[in-house]
Amino acid sequence: HIVLTDFGLSKVAVDGKTNTICGTAEYMAPEILKGLEYDITVDWWSLGILIYDMLTGSPPFSSSNRKKTMDAILTKKIPMPYYLTQDAKDILSKLLRKNPNARLGAKPKKADAIRKHRFFRTIDWIALENRQLDPPIVPIVTEPEKAENFDPVFTAEALVGSPENHDVQANSHFLNFSYVDASIPL
Repeated sequence: HIVLTDFGLSKVAVDGKTNTICGTAEYMAPEILKGLEYDITVDWWSLGILIYDMLTGSPPFSSSNRKKTMDAILTKKIPMPYYLTQDAKDILSKLLRKNPNARLGAKPKKADAIRKHRFFRTIDWIALENRQLDPPIVPIVTEPEKAENFDPVFTAEALVGSPENHDVQANSHFLNFSYVDASIPL
């Protein structure tokens, strides 16, 4: 069982409202982009974008120009490809409502309304939370260090914003340094 996370820039869950701008532009709810106070309903927006991305291969609004992406989130309708099921279109249209108060998950019992949507009708949520379900895909890992389950197009990309890989030997402070933390499995 895996957990997918990306906490490069995030905020701990809060009760009530906040106004910190954080996240990836394509996944930001309109209220964040407008600089308004927001609550947990921004997470339901992001869930909708994630579901859309997983079903179609890309978020509904993306551009190489960040301003165009943000403008599209604020002003454009969510495009619904013909091949999406009616249940998929329904949950997406409800999670991706521009008005956060009308968004699925905004009312009392927040997450329950999402769990009970027909899109998720085949999921046994209790068994899922107890890790009693067999994963639909079990990756084959021959060596833990290999990135064999990732698309080579992705793994061949240069790391943007990462420091250059300098030779440790070039720094005399670390010559003959061999300490390895015992808690790190080798």
